[in-house]
Amino acid sequence: MKKILATSTALYFLTAVVIFGWWYLAFFSSDSSRSCNGVQSAHTKKSRLPPPRYLSYLSPMNRDLIQKALGGDTSLMAKLMTEWDVDAQILENHGIPGIRRLPNHEFVKSQMIGRKLNSNEGPELEGLRQIYTANEIRDDNDQTFTLSSPMQKFLPQTYVSASFLLALTDPESIVAIPSGLREQTWLYPSSITNKIPLDINRYNSEEIFKSQPEIAFVAHYTHPSTLQALQNQGIPLFALKSINSFPEITNAISRVGQVINRPLEAELLTLFMESAMLAIDNHIIAMSHDLIDDQPEQRVLFLDYHTQYSLPTKKTITGQLLERLSSQHKFTFVSTAKDQENEWMIPIELEQIVNLDPDCLIISSANTDSQTTLTRENSPLKYLSAQKQGKVYFVDNNIQAPTQYIILAYFDLAEVLIDATSPYLR
Repeated sequence: MKKILATSTALYFLTAVVIFGWWYLAFFSSDSSRSCNGVQSAHTKKSRLPPPRYLSYLSPMNRDLIQKALGGDTSLMAKLMTEWDVDAQILENHGIPGIRRLPNHEFVKSQMIGRKLNSNEGPELEGLRQIYTANEIRDDNDQTFTLSSPMQKFLPQTYVSASFLLALTDPESIVAIPSGLREQTWLYPSSITNKIPLDINRYNSEEIFKSQPEIAFVAHYTHPSTLQALQNQGIPLFALKSINSFPEITNAISRVGQVINRPLEAELLTLFMESAMLAIDNHIIAMSHDLIDDQPEQRVLFLDYHTQYSLPTKKTITGQLLERLSSQHKFTFVSTAKDQENEWMIPIELEQIVNLDPDCLIISSANTDSQTTLTRENSPLKYLSAQKQGKVYFVDNNIQAPTQYIILAYFDLAEVLIDATSPYLR
């Protein structure tokens, strides 16, 4: 009897151990599985996080600050260039292809010049300028000018040369400016132009002569009678002919800087302009990496408007800016006649514009307010897809002249593309 009880007890004990072991293994296995699944799920979630918004890492591109720097603020130039160089390094470290910045030796040079210009005054600064001024320089008529002694009084006969001088030297050194320049107060503040007493016109020719300008900057389009009058007054003429590209703008600034004994200021301004163009390019590239993968194709049409609509070709600076943008962005810039690229502008009729039906329309005009009204109320353009999507933009063609402010023209075009693309950002 005892043997039977012992056997039964052992059997019950064994059964209990088996049941306990089964539940233990089942629980442990399930818990381990959940733990493993939890780790895998965490990794999966981490890998599915959206990529970083690269634009959010970059310093903001402030148009007003860029314009102020282009007006001659050397301290601001150096500061912005430092920010843009860091932006480029951030994008490079994220592995974004196509990012560019100034070569290191040029960036360091810009910072050295900026520090010198903002820390040296009087005779010491003049001595530095003399060191960096060439002995002689040639104009676009291949005429040689000796720069052995600094000049003090200048006559910019053209808008372009006046814009350069206003950024490089004191307004008190400028004898007169084209009268229309005073009207562009958004670029040339009255607080500065009011310090220049005379306008360039035939009524002030005697007063200009009495001011004794030591050199006049002229262009190929300067009226022959004006050239003759200046020559009769014994004023040397420095010719700046056609300026039709970004490198030609910076080259002209460098030569003007040499003539007026502002070589350091000119060097910094040209380096700043190149740095600004690269910074805008980098922002466009960063934005392109922030777009969703299935972004629909956007067809962009750029129109210039004077008395009629036209398309700029690659012979114009505007056309070159558009080409540069298209190489950085997924937008497709549409045109009508590739075989007319040797022309400066290609006229285009309203019917052709309607047939092209772009997704984004950019209109460059001197009077953007009237163009806004024309496009929305009294024109077939109001039926375009771009109009329906709210992607009709207006830019100021006054800044598309071959001056340092061409940077603002490029900025405005890039800003349009970023705004038009914003619905497709991650």
